Amino acid sequence: MIGADEYYDLINDAFRANVGDIVPLEGDVVGDFRRYGNILFQLGNHARGKTFHMYLVEEPIGKRTDWLEVYGITSGNPGWTETYGWLVKGKWVKYIEDYFLKLRIELDTIRKENFRKDMEEAKIKQKEQQDKIEKFETMFD
Repeated sequence: MIGADEYYDLINDAFRANVGDIVPLEGDVVGDFRRYGNILFQLGNHARGKTFHMYLVEEPIGKRTDWLEVYGITSGNPGWTETYGWLVKGKWVKYIEDYFLKLRIELDTIRKENFRKDMEEAKIKQKEQQDKIEKFETMFD
């Protein structure tokens, strides 16, 4: 959904890559939550796409009614045409956007390194294949 996909993918990718100190939310809570400090990211899906919400929480994390939802559905029909954005703006917006930029940079560095490694492996395999071809070519002289 508009405004949810990018952040959903960013948090999910960073979590899977073990980047950005993102951890799963422990405890008695329903939903797929990830945590970074006092920020909770709720990742979800429905028939038309991804959903994404952000909450600010205190330590220790209290009841859900104590959380402040700062990013979520701003307009549209939930499940159909919803658009996501900042619900409440404060100092956390810059902090979170800077954090997201840091995640993007780290993930991009990892992707580039993985690509470099893949290219090196491909060159090695190509050389091995070429060596085999040359070996078998000599058998038919």
